[in-house]
Amino acid sequence: MKHFLNVLLVSFLFLTGKPALGENIEGRLESVNRQEQSFVVGGVRFFAGPWTFYEGGLEGFADLREGQEVELDFEYRDGRYHAGEIRPRARP
Repeated sequence: MKHFLNVLLVSFLFLTGKPALGENIEGRLESVNRQEQSFVVGGVRFFAGPWTFYEGGLEGFADLREGQEVELDFEYRDGRYHAGEIRPRARP
């Protein structure tokens, strides 16, 4: 259910085109594109760059793995979702 709500939130923000400043999402990395420095969570592509901070043992983009559970803070600007912070999701 939580995953569904995350997908619904991101889909709403994407479809309305309104900036999503300081938003947060949790989920599984569905794909990681090293060439573009992008990854997909909840069906939405996020871009990483020099503005992205890595926490919880992640030292950089190279540490991201498909299937990994993560939590990220993001912002929508210039027609893209930009990852501000990314960290492994704490397991209950």
